[in-house]
Amino acid sequence: MAINTSSNRIYVTNYNSNNVSVIDGKTNTVIAAIPVGTNPWGAAINPSTNSIYVSNRYSYTISVIDGISNVVIATLVGSISGMRPADLGINPVTNRIYGTNYDNNNNVSVIDGLTHTVIETISVGTNPYGVAVNPNTNRIYISNSGAHNVSVIDGVSNAVIATIAVGTNPGGIGVNVKTNMIYVSNENDDTVYVIRGLTNELLGSIAVGDAPWKIDINP
Repeated sequence: MAINTSSNRIYVTNYNSNNVSVIDGKTNTVIAAIPVGTNPWGAAINPSTNSIYVSNRYSYTISVIDGISNVVIATLVGSISGMRPADLGINPVTNRIYGTNYDNNNNVSVIDGLTHTVIETISVGTNPYGVAVNPNTNRIYISNSGAHNVSVIDGVSNAVIATIAVGTNPGGIGVNVKTNMIYVSNENDDTVYVIRGLTNELLGSIAVGDAPWKIDINP
């Protein structure tokens, strides 16, 4: 799911239906079902442009949805760009979208939100999955589930500037833009690790329930 707090619309990827449900946050009703690619997985929104990005895992594409018309206005094709996207993250300030290619080449695709083209491919760890972006610092955090670490990308140079060891099979990742703390859920050891964004220092871990996956943050 992804939420546009400006328009009060919620977007839900329906993995087996190959579409995206649009919910009106005021009435709690589904107002549209938008066909996308095969097995839609991740979703991210740029509230500045009212564009919604959906990763379609098994058609190797990313669908770009216009939030006003609720139609797909562009499709990024994996056979051209080398994508097999899992999760997505957006920097609304720079209008850059970051997609992890979990099953393909262990890298991250950087997409220009203006042209809807892949402008850079960044090598990270094994099986990158989660994406978290801090637009205040222009840092992008990637959880590498196969490598059990987090890659820190500088959004200006598109280079990995740090690699931080975390728990086993990290999946979900989120950043608190107010405190610049990063939280990583580790599915196989039932923990959430906390990283200080200023120094890329691992502060410790929090024991949680069985097999934690996604993370969301109230800044």
